[in-house]
Amino acid sequence: LYASEELKGKLELFTSKFKDRIVSMTLDKEFDVAVEAVKLVISILKFHQEILSDKDCEHVYELVYSSHRAVAQAAGEFLNERLFLPDEEAVRDLRTKRGKKRLPNTPLIRDLVQFFIESELHEHGSYLVDSLIESNPMMKDWECMTDLLIEEPGPMEEG
Repeated sequence: LYASEELKGKLELFTSKFKDRIVSMTLDKEFDVAVEAVKLVISILKFHQEILSDKDCEHVYELVYSSHRAVAQAAGEFLNERLFLPDEEAVRDLRTKRGKKRLPNTPLIRDLVQFFIESELHEHGSYLVDSLIESNPMMKDWECMTDLLIEEPGPMEEG
């Protein structure tokens, strides 16, 4: 429904009125309900991004650490849409200290590490990886990860 331009305007009132309930349903005890609620929040994000507050998004972010895999993977999809979008411009001028050009997933992997650090759920890192491994190619970009570990940051990069 949200993808339809014709219905988009009509759904805005519905969405703004029931957004809080939809976001709270992502925490439902019935896992199937929680998964569908996360998918609905993803649709809202794609077509009415301005309606979701940072706090709404944070509720969904935390679900990547869910012990229920389907809920965690749905939340991983949300992260992909909200935080982990490839940006060719972000790496165009990035080079290591030796002058090697950085790979396209470099900023995404850095953002992932920052997300993990800020989440303060360090004992649950495997849940985060599992929630994203099937849906985001950066999770299997071993060359980029190795490059980040081995190469020293260049002049345009943070240390």
